[in-house]
Amino acid sequence: MKKLVRTNLTNTPSRRGTKDLNIQFYSHDKNNAGFEFVVKNETDLSQYTAKVLFKFRDSNSTWQANGTIEGNVVKVSFNTDLIARCEEVLGFLFLDSDSDSLDIFKFKFNVVLSEIDKGEAEKRRIKHVENIESLDVVTRAELKDYLAKLQISGGVDLSNYLTITEAEKIYATKNEIPSINGFATTSDITEAKKSVIEEIKNLGYAKTTEVPAAYNDSALSERVSDLEKKVDKDTVYDDSDLKNRVKALEDRPTTASTSYDDSEVKKRLTDLEGRPTGTTYNDKPLRDRVSALENKQDNDTVYDDSELAGRVTNLENRNNQPTVDSTKFVTNKALTAMNFVSKDELNILKPNQTLSLNNNTLSISGGNNVELPTSKPLTGSGTPEGKVIANPGDTYVNSNVSLGDYYYYKERNPGKNTGWKVLYGSMGVNINLTTGGRIRFARENYFVNVSITDLTISLEALNSGQGRDFYQEGENVVIRFIPTKKFDARESIIPQGFRPSGNFLVPAYSKSGDSIGLFKFEQTYGIVKLILNDINKDSITSEMLKGINSGLIVYPTQEAWMTKLP
Repeated sequence: MKKLVRTNLTNTPSRRGTKDLNIQFYSHDKNNAGFEFVVKNETDLSQYTAKVLFKFRDSNSTWQANGTIEGNVVKVSFNTDLIARCEEVLGFLFLDSDSDSLDIFKFKFNVVLSEIDKGEAEKRRIKHVENIESLDVVTRAELKDYLAKLQISGGVDLSNYLTITEAEKIYATKNEIPSINGFATTSDITEAKKSVIEEIKNLGYAKTTEVPAAYNDSALSERVSDLEKKVDKDTVYDDSDLKNRVKALEDRPTTASTSYDDSEVKKRLTDLEGRPTGTTYNDKPLRDRVSALENKQDNDTVYDDSELAGRVTNLENRNNQPTVDSTKFVTNKALTAMNFVSKDELNILKPNQTLSLNNNTLSISGGNNVELPTSKPLTGSGTPEGKVIANPGDTYVNSNVSLGDYYYYKERNPGKNTGWKVLYGSMGVNINLTTGGRIRFARENYFVNVSITDLTISLEALNSGQGRDFYQEGENVVIRFIPTKKFDARESIIPQGFRPSGNFLVPAYSKSGDSIGLFKFEQTYGIVKLILNDINKDSITSEMLKGINSGLIVYPTQEAWMTKLP
């Protein structure tokens, strides 16, 4: 089970920020942490080599990892042994080839020291020392050995000094050395050695290096043994003809003319006996015979593919008959006739959902239905709150529906005209912005869908507005959106009845799909901000603020149904 983080990026010269991957690796994720970077506008990066430089912010150290490339995907592992504390890590992706190189991507994520690893935090932190060899440190063993050599008397190491006591045990005094008169000197021994060598030469002895090496036929014997053990199937000897010839010779009458003449053999034997014993053995004829045997073709191992060739021929001559029954296949024409739609057509079908009431069944088109109480609901025009007296459990249908509040349910306060709550309703509103563009809020019952699509922000309007709406905050730039039509003193963007149950963040993307920061939604005053990551306010251009989009935004709300729209 791997913890792999896969992210998309684009190779572009446009100004980039730092993409927050919004993930955490733990120190106990050993051999399980890694990244996969998909370069969307490339198809083959195989000519490059990849490496990622990781910068640990609090530890103030860096670590480099090499990656692998498959098509347009770069894969890099992250060594969690380097995690020594909870901190933020910056990553830089580089690609290099023989002809060029690329600084392609910057990202950030967080690392956490697992609870089980906190006992070895100090051991892990030593890995973040950039030049550990430069530290003047000693091991415990070295320190113990050094302390053992210190003497209390003066703190001087005397282990290499020779004491009188030790000298008396090892060495003799001058008086103890015996007389050497009559001993042979080195020169006497050298002269005697020369005399012995000369005498050996005169006797005719040879040096060890002058004695010829004995003939070693072990390699040849091994080759002959291999040949003798070899089974030559194609040359099995048939001696029937030879037996016939031998029998004919045996049956031939013996005469003086056919007597055996061994004179030639005796002559050869005499020659051998008269050969000098020092003659060097000539094994060339035997070597030639062995070479001839080794080079002889072994016909019994020649591959005969006639049977396989015949089977292939039969397959080639067979009629190419279909092996799949296509009679049960469905054609595109048949699918069209049955009113089937394609996947793309299905994705663009967005039916307008409507509510309908049939007797006691309340239904929403394309969705579920609910059985209402058997008693007939109360009806009227407008909200029943503060107007219609009823008991908990009673229902009310609004025939006006000017604010989308179609169906009410009496929740509390029996016998009074208060305590009504919208059970089913649908309403949307567009909020135009002073910096250009708009944000749409659509409420369905107790969920709100927000749409921020192709939003273009006017840099001129930002610069001419108030400083509190466009400012630098650390490494980020914050843009607070203001409505063109103010509907409260707080200059809220989210109207009453549409506000979330808490604060939350969603990603913001450029028109090319790259992450540029976050949209922040605040519950208390209905404020919406755009936070641009890792950028200076003075570096922002109009082009950067074009075509901004968000992902899907859906959040719950506990607010009462709106009583008016902005």
